[in-house]
Amino acid sequence: MSKYTFLENKFGGYRSVLLSNESSGANFHIAQQGATALNFMLPLDSGKLFDVLDGFASPEEFKVGGGARCWIMAPFSNRIPNGIYKFDGNIYQLEAIPPGDKVIHGFISQIPFEINNVEINNRFIEVRFLTKTIRPGIFKGYPFAIDISIKYKLQDSELHIQIAAENVGESKAPFATGWHPYFKTSENGIEHLVLSID
Repeated sequence: MSKYTFLENKFGGYRSVLLSNESSGANFHIAQQGATALNFMLPLDSGKLFDVLDGFASPEEFKVGGGARCWIMAPFSNRIPNGIYKFDGNIYQLEAIPPGDKVIHGFISQIPFEINNVEINNRFIEVRFLTKTIRPGIFKGYPFAIDISIKYKLQDSELHIQIAAENVGESKAPFATGWHPYFKTSENGIEHLVLSID
C-alpha cells in the first residue's frame, strides 16, 4: 500500500485536489482553476506542519487574484504594454484579465483545468492537469490553439512542477510560461529577514 493519497476536494466553490504523503504529513493543495497551487504543507522538526507557500488564504482572495500568487502564467508570462504585441507580421490586442487593468501573466488563471491523469506509487504521487480551452475566438487577441498540461509531483517532501504546451493549430503560435510563486519562511512576514549576496 502506498504512503501517498489523492483526494478530490473543494476550496470554497472551486474544485481542488490534495496530494498527501501520509508518512511525513507533507501535503499539497491545488485549485483546478488555473491549476493554481494553494498551499504546500511541510513537516517541521517539531512535527508541526508549516505552509511554505504564501498562496491565496481564502476563496475570496483566490477570486480576486491579487498578487497572482502561485499562478501558472501562460500563454505569456510577462507584461504586455497596452496589451499590444506583434507576432509573425501581425499586430494583436489582448484584453486585461482581472484583478487589474493591465495585460500581465497570461490568462490561464481563469481556466478550469481537468484532471487528466493521477499516478500513485511507493515513491511519489503525481497529478496531471490539462486544458484544451485556448482556441481561436475564445481569448481576444490570442487566435491560436494551444493545449496546456501541468504536472505536480509530490515525492517525499519535494515538489516537482512541469508545464508543457502543444500547438494544435495550423499556424505558429507565440507562447511563454512560468510560475509566480510566493514563498514564506515563517508566519512573521519578511521584515525580520536579511538577504546577503556574496
